[in-house]
This record gives sequence, structure tokens and C-alpha cells, in this order.
Amino acid sequence: MSTIHPDNGAYHMYRHNSGTPFSWKYAALSCRIASMVTVSTQQLLKVYAGHGRGRVIDNYIPNWLLESPHFPTGSFGWAGTTKSHPNDPQVTGGVADQLVTEGHPFTVVGGDQKGSVSGEPLLRSM
Repeated sequence: MSTIHPDNGAYHMYRHNSGTPFSWKYAALSCRIASMVTVSTQQLLKVYAGHGRGRVIDNYIPNWLLESPHFPTGSFGWAGTTKSHPNDPQVTGGVADQLVTEGHPFTVVGGDQKGSVSGEPLLRSM
């Protein structure tokens, strides 16, 4: 949270001097006084639980979910929104373009800053 991208829609609410109760300084304070801090990576453990009262809970799904029946489609996609992940398309764009050029269908499921005014999810395919 201390390095949230300025283009992220939540940046002004989370920045350290925002004056809101969502400021990352409160998250950092909470982590310092917590009896246990859980994070998703070793690097975050160093940042938010340097005091030693933390655990990494890996971000993955259980194997049994991978064993459920599925139908390979050859398609791929992104379940995200540029409001909270403003740079994801630039980072992955080259690979996505290459796969689309090779004939793999691409779908985006998520919000869009210029999409629906109502805030409804936007579904796009290429």
C-alpha cells in the first residue's frame, strides 16, 4: 500500500497523508502492533511483519479444483480493471497481442474507467 501507483483509483485514499482512515500509515501501524500479520509473499512479510509475528499464506487454489472437469478452449483473459491495476495492460500487452495474432481468443472481464457509467462489469472479447 505504501507504493500504490498514482494512477490507481484508490491512490488518493490510501496515500500516507490522505487524512482518511484508509491511509497506509494506519495499515502499517496495525501491522506493527498486531499479534499476527498474514501476507501473500515473502517480500511483503519483510515489509509488514519485520517484527517476526507474520506468516505467508500462498496465493493459490487447491489442487482438487484443478482436477474438476474443464473444456480447453484455447482462450485466455484478464480478470481485472484499470482502476486498480492501471499498468497491467502495458506490462502484458505484448504477450496478449502475440497470442491474439496466433488465433487465441482473448477476453477481459472487469470494470473499465471509460466503460459503463453504472459501474457494471464490462466484458470484452478480441
